[in-house]
Amino acid sequence: MEAVNQFTMQDPTTQYVGLKSAMSASQAGPGLEQQMSIKPDAGEETYRGTGRLTGHKALVTGADSGIGRAVAIAFAREGADIADHSTEQLDETDKTNVYAMFWICQAAVAHMPPGSTIVNTGSLEGYQPSPILDYASTKWAINEFSKAFGQRFSVTSAIDQIESMTKRLIDAEDDLR
Repeated sequence: MEAVNQFTMQDPTTQYVGLKSAMSASQAGPGLEQQMSIKPDAGEETYRGTGRLTGHKALVTGADSGIGRAVAIAFAREGADIADHSTEQLDETDKTNVYAMFWICQAAVAHMPPGSTIVNTGSLEGYQPSPILDYASTKWAINEFSKAFGQRFSVTSAIDQIESMTKRLIDAEDDLR
């Protein structure tokens, strides 16, 4: 059977025959695609691009499934360079840079004598972010957390290091090229 795409004329009254009865069956969600009785169409076989995004870059979150997946496929088929920051990557970066700082600061206050200071290391990334959005957003969070925490406990300050080329920044720049 020939793959139908968005440019193929279709009769909408016959296009989805039987789909209504299939969709009336309840499916728990969210779930794994292989367990779904009705498979989602993210455009792998049906979307044909025309190059409308050639030369552009796109950051798509959640491109591993659902609407994010369909958007990533469509943008790629239109010629865009796609960068996907998965939920797992964002969560790992947040846990490393923000969660750990949050819990350590919370725990430290109870053990600090008057006049003590907590110094958190932020980055220029918090003010002038690079395309590494997950990393830059955590550095912004460190700066803002330190301000708010300092207002509440008068014990924090954040220092912002100058930009340094870490392996992560070098890898990200290579990925963007």
